[in-house]
Amino acid sequence: MWEGADRTETMSLTQPIGVALVGVGGQAVAHVTALQELQRRGLLKLHAVVEADPHRWAAQLDDLRRTGVIVEPDLASLLDNWRDRVSLVGVPVGIPAHRPVAVAALRAGYHVVLEKPPVGCIDDFEPIQTAAERADRTCAVHFQSIWLKSLRAVKAAIGAGKIGRLTEVRVKGRWFREDAYYGRNGWAGRLRVGDTWILDGTINNPFAHQVNNALFLAGVGEHAWARPVEVRAELYHGRLTIFGDDTTCLAVRTDVGVRLGLWLTLCSEKPERHPTIHVIGEAGRITWPLADGSGLIRHADGRTESIPPDPTPAGEAVYSNVCRTLTGEDERVLCTLADTRPFVQTVSAAYEAAGPPRLIPGRFVRRLGEPNKPGYVIDGIDETIDGCFETGRLFSEAGIAWACEAKGMPVGPDYSHFRPKWWA
Repeated sequence: MWEGADRTETMSLTQPIGVALVGVGGQAVAHVTALQELQRRGLLKLHAVVEADPHRWAAQLDDLRRTGVIVEPDLASLLDNWRDRVSLVGVPVGIPAHRPVAVAALRAGYHVVLEKPPVGCIDDFEPIQTAAERADRTCAVHFQSIWLKSLRAVKAAIGAGKIGRLTEVRVKGRWFREDAYYGRNGWAGRLRVGDTWILDGTINNPFAHQVNNALFLAGVGEHAWARPVEVRAELYHGRLTIFGDDTTCLAVRTDVGVRLGLWLTLCSEKPERHPTIHVIGEAGRITWPLADGSGLIRHADGRTESIPPDPTPAGEAVYSNVCRTLTGEDERVLCTLADTRPFVQTVSAAYEAAGPPRLIPGRFVRRLGEPNKPGYVIDGIDETIDGCFETGRLFSEAGIAWACEAKGMPVGPDYSHFRPKWWA
């Protein structure tokens, strides 16, 4: 029925699921908002939180105290004190803390909702997966796009053969990130902190959803992800002060014969709110999402078919599905840690193949943005991404002056160790 039945066998359909949260600031704000709304509906109850930087997020902690939430002094106290009332722990913490916090919560007998990306690199994946399996607990990953009914309708349309045999999935994303984005914590834009790989950049943080979405749409079956068998990557950064990538393109060959292409930047002069996915088949294509969150199927004979948007807040959908799976109302968690192995393999292989992101020469980069929100833009990057998105060529194949030839890496099904030859 659901994982961990021995722990939750006393749950009833009318008893709210007990929840605790590790972290309340930054990305965790969205988790708090979703949990409070679902608590209002009676699906769950947020009992306790812990925050590693309580002084910085003092106002948020005070607000939670006023609603009856207990603020624990540390993670050990939270895990020890709430075993009888909490079944699920949300883990919206920074990438460096994903592995230790998730493993501790799973070993203590809790189900977990882990923020994306699940880990910094493939080496940290197996310890969490092993902890989940040994504890017989669910570890969901907060790739919230996977819970959108509109994205699942795209996948259903592919499965129904509406665009014929699927051949390619292309993704483009053009965003602008000001300086403050990289000053929000001690690991933003870094490849490694101490002994922990972070690989913080386009494909492993802001656009991680799009990488995961592409693998999901290419997978054969309602709950299947395609697996990478070869990754070609070009990783760059226009911003001088970071080590991770802020501009990237990938070409991924998958085990189901579907090609994936991604073109992404955080240095856009004309940013678009929503990344765009083209799903290309032998008898048509699907574009998702449009500006309103809907999708459009274009059949080979010229007919079009609309896919309606999903207005449900994604964070609510994640926690609702996890809780309803624990009570037996839903069949499965829609994105588990095990489901995201292809994503983690793809990102790790991209960094192994391409090496550390190359700095784009300063003559191609400009300062831009509002006076109080400055950042960097790469000259012509919007037109470059749009053009490559339409042709399927990587930056180097399109003759971009600052681009270097993409390097590739084969990826076996058992790829589980990140061993970049460029790291000394």
